[in-house]
Amino acid sequence: MANPKHFIVSSKSGAKRLVLAKGKSAALAHVIGSNYSCEVAKITDVVDMLGKGGKVEDATGAMATQQNPDILL
Repeated sequence: MANPKHFIVSSKSGAKRLVLAKGKSAALAHVIGSNYSCEVAKITDVVDMLGKGGKVEDATGAMATQQNPDILL
């Protein structure tokens, strides 16, 4: 395992957090985890959210890194 390093995690609003982590992914997971949770969607959840006008954010392609993670359905 890598030695921990300090990472500055910045939001689009300009807020910054200093995080000690073993990698960039771990630092992001720490910050995001304090504001969000993630679980596999059930088909009923998908139908409900799309029925309310929600949109699917595609995190599978090259444009995935350009999506705004602050947009909530």
